[in-house]
Amino acid sequence: MTARRYVWHEAKRRTNLAKHGLDFVDAWRVIEARGCLTLETTRKGEARFQAIAAVAPWDLILSAAYVERDGLTRVLSLRRASRRERTMLDVWTQEGRKQGH
Repeated sequence: MTARRYVWHEAKRRTNLAKHGLDFVDAWRVIEARGCLTLETTRKGEARFQAIAAVAPWDLILSAAYVERDGLTRVLSLRRASRRERTMLDVWTQEGRKQGH
């Protein structure tokens, strides 16, 4: 397995840090988390991913948006998960338990 390489736009990282108090440097904690729910959408013809996961060591449920380009994971946002996203993660987790996963 190849390790992911993360990149981001520095000005966007600083804006995200000021707005949400979360640094793109930590996006890997969501994207690579055990029990991560990843949703895929298409925007302007490009696959876009939303990863939602409970993240240690902060005991928070976070959401990270990213795209895969040229073998790199480009972080677009990192924030606390919305109520809707937390519910989706909970339902998905419960369904996995019922199915023995």
